[in-house]
Amino acid sequence: MANQQMRFTKSNIKYLLALHKLNQKPGGIRCVDVADSLHITKPSVHTMINTLKNMQLVNKDKYGVVRFTPLGEKTAEQYNEYFQTICNYFTAILPDSANIQNAAYVLLSEIPCQTLEEMCENIKEKNDTTSTQNAAGQYHNIT
Repeated sequence: MANQQMRFTKSNIKYLLALHKLNQKPGGIRCVDVADSLHITKPSVHTMINTLKNMQLVNKDKYGVVRFTPLGEKTAEQYNEYFQTICNYFTAILPDSANIQNAAYVLLSEIPCQTLEEMCENIKEKNDTTSTQNAAGQYHNIT
């Protein structure tokens, strides 16, 4: 479970998940790749990277390459799981999926980690029950 004491803003979570997605390649993460991924400016990325660095979630070397700390990796993985679960649930129940990711970021920033954990477990249990009763209730990977 992610650090329960730490609270994140919507932007913290959005960057954390972008870093998590970009971290699949070896060699660390370049700020320009984050900027391209989120369609934002490099100065905005540098500001947020410094924020995440102050939270001890990432480190940045002298060449500007960003890497997760062990805490950052664990936190990013957990929030990615929460994000996927919530987006899949919203996709299944909401008629218009245009703003699902944005709604998920806001929800993740407003609910304490322990509550998120319980909520996602309940969603998964409900999905497991529903999928055994009705094969049409499939969820999709939102990335």
